[in-house]
Amino acid sequence: MHVRVRLDVVQTWREANAEHVEVRTASQSAACGVHFEVGRSYLVLAERADGEWTASLCGGTRAMEDADDERLSLGSGVIPGRHRGRRDRVHGAASADAPAARGGCAGCAITSPAGSPIAPAIALVIAMWMRRRRIR
Repeated sequence: MHVRVRLDVVQTWREANAEHVEVRTASQSAACGVHFEVGRSYLVLAERADGEWTASLCGGTRAMEDADDERLSLGSGVIPGRHRGRRDRVHGAASADAPAARGGCAGCAITSPAGSPIAPAIALVIAMWMRRRRIR
């Protein structure tokens, strides 16, 4: 069984440029499901398939306080909503018009080298879980 979780996005890298995103994850951690907690920040590595975002513990999603190694290699990403309609801004801080990084979790970003296991994933820093519902 899976659940869908609606999340607030604080910082994004690659494709996602929305202030909220719905992510599907397994309902049990034994199946690599992520148990998102209200008010806690996460580094979410999500993949999009068939129009749906999916995230898992096995795919690298974790609480921000457990993502120190990833955070060391991160650069500034995009604050959702700042560049609406600009689909060419998908690789973080590579261009000169990237917004300045904010402190705390919002200053985290991902600029992974090609071939990295997280290169095909979308990275999102999540501010809080908003709702959770079971799907079949």
